[in-house]
Amino acid sequence: MARTYAVSQELAPPMAQQIFTIGSAIAGGAAGLVLARSLSKASSVSTDKVMGATLISILFTVGAALVLAKSVEEVPHVSRYR
Repeated sequence: MARTYAVSQELAPPMAQQIFTIGSAIAGGAAGLVLARSLSKASSVSTDKVMGATLISILFTVGAALVLAKSVEEVPHVSRYR
């Protein structure tokens, strides 16, 4: 007999934060591995390139978080004490 499962299109806010943070950490780790492999073959690295790449990384990471945060529907505050 086939079973039907409901799949929610919503996440609890803490779960959403964890998923975003874990995804960013995985991307950062993968980028670190690629960069480490490349830099292990270099004798020096341009300070300007390091600073530029770091700034781009910061802007895109924070930018993605801001886009996600702005797209969230706010729930009206309900007082626990009535």
